[in-house]
Amino acid sequence: MFKFTKNKTLQIGIFIIALITLAPLLYIKLVSADDLVILQISKWPYWENAYLGAVHQGRFFFLLTSFFFYLPYYFDSIIWTKILQFIPIIFIFLGFNKVISCYFNKRKAGLLFLLIFFIFFQITANFNIFISYHLYFTSSIACLIWGFRHFQLYFKYNNKKNLYVSCILFAVSLLFYEVNIVYSFFYFSLAYVYVRNEKFSFLKNISQVFKKFKGHLLIILVYIILMFFWSFLHPSQYEGNQFAKIFSFANYFKAVLKFINGALPLNNFFGSFKFFLDRSQDIGGFNPLTFMFSDTFPISSYLKLLLIPFIFLSLIKISKNISFSKIYLGIINGFLLLVFPALFLSLSYKYSTSQMEHYTITVFQFFGTTLFFMCIFLWIDKKFINSYWVTILSRVIVLIFLLFTSLAHDYANNMYANDLKLSQSRFTFMDDFIKTDYYDKIGNKDIIYAPSLWNSVAYSEESKRLTEQGFNWGYFSNLIYNKDRNIIRDKEDLINKCNLINSKAYFYSFVLIQAYQTTDIMLVAAKINKNQYKKDSFFSDTVDVFIYSNNNKGIINYKTNLILSDSSSISKYNAIIIKKDDLNNKIWHKRIENKQIEIQSINISFMN
Repeated sequence: MFKFTKNKTLQIGIFIIALITLAPLLYIKLVSADDLVILQISKWPYWENAYLGAVHQGRFFFLLTSFFFYLPYYFDSIIWTKILQFIPIIFIFLGFNKVISCYFNKRKAGLLFLLIFFIFFQITANFNIFISYHLYFTSSIACLIWGFRHFQLYFKYNNKKNLYVSCILFAVSLLFYEVNIVYSFFYFSLAYVYVRNEKFSFLKNISQVFKKFKGHLLIILVYIILMFFWSFLHPSQYEGNQFAKIFSFANYFKAVLKFINGALPLNNFFGSFKFFLDRSQDIGGFNPLTFMFSDTFPISSYLKLLLIPFIFLSLIKISKNISFSKIYLGIINGFLLLVFPALFLSLSYKYSTSQMEHYTITVFQFFGTTLFFMCIFLWIDKKFINSYWVTILSRVIVLIFLLFTSLAHDYANNMYANDLKLSQSRFTFMDDFIKTDYYDKIGNKDIIYAPSLWNSVAYSEESKRLTEQGFNWGYFSNLIYNKDRNIIRDKEDLINKCNLINSKAYFYSFVLIQAYQTTDIMLVAAKINKNQYKKDSFFSDTVDVFIYSNNNKGIINYKTNLILSDSSSISKYNAIIIKKDDLNNKIWHKRIENKQIEIQSINISFMN
């Protein structure tokens, strides 16, 4: 009874740690430019999208799996999106828990794996498929790991049903991503471990392995044939799955090392001090020695600190019942899970030339890192198990490392999640602004010059890319809100489209200003004609200011340009106090009327 109660307590503790660790994912919405593109094209006819994607990237499987790209965006509900984001993630965790428990023949091994994973989990500065592509890649990995789990069950119970399920799940996983072929190595290795017999020769053992592996092998062969046939008909235009045109070993190994480094523990902490210094809201700024005492540090992370020692010390004791051979094989498999995808993708033109920092190419890298370090910890504990004081010392050292890593990762994860949230707040604001009467009254053919809508104050590169890749606000307005507006970014387009030589020409100027460390946003809108456009400055007698803030009172400052009798001009500074009339409104609106208001000079400071 006590054992049952203790195991349940450990499971509940790990569940609480998982909630604390993954909490930042709850308020991360659109995290990459690809998300915005998918959001838009999800409104198109499915087969048209799927076919265009399959042709563009030379990947036939997009005809079948594009649905998983678009499904999280079909409904305008963050709850819907988050449910679809977390369902495959939960299945991934459960799958790895089962696989690791089966491998070590210890249920607690699976729990120890999850504990270390949640300590090591990182929201990286760049792409991370736990927060990007809310359903697509995670569904693929869930199929892959559960296919492996059923392969384990096939050998354990000699049940053909498990073999068929394993083959089906493996085939489905390949339909999402061709890189998943590299993980067939682990299926093959599992088969070899179970069928090897010292009485037989190596070749005899291999032939037995192929008999067990032939279903998966047939799937791989058919898949490769289909890939080559489709890519022959439709050569890929996507640099991510094209081999480097001019191959360089230096660039290749540099890319491999960066991909590996992106999945190592403390990578996002020690590589982000400049970011922390820039973004810290503490009075004294960021300090790498005292960051855990920050006023902004979540209290839940301290609860995590209390749980980790109890759970870790209860689970690490399994080392005495695990053979060194299994630990060594676990270290090798963890290393391969970390390295394999990097070796493959670093051959591509995109990844060998761009040299992305903090970029993790698959969730398997995180799990590989976890398995590698878990086996290292088990090896240390088993190595010194016969020396009481050395065992105590080694466990304390490992525990200190885990506690510091937990603190550092929680701090960095929350900082990066808040940074991503800053960039997303533009879309939250625009979602409400586009619904206003002011926006409705703008004509479909009217020009809106709004380069600042593409700018982000976010620090991380991924946040800045949110509106950089294949995104057009006018197209977005038409597709999502059915409001056709001509929103442009470049000044040359403004000059060409408005024909400012014509005195009757006019356009709308939108200037979006976002706070540096909060989600406060102000958008200044005005109608401009030729006489109100001077060099790089715009002037208007009527300016509308839209404010998105939790504050209810502020001061708007602006300059007016007064023309003197000798045709020279002077600037006059003005200030008006504004107050939110309806506290229930998300956006508050203030119209300013004065002579020659300089639009770019307008700013706001809040009083509460």
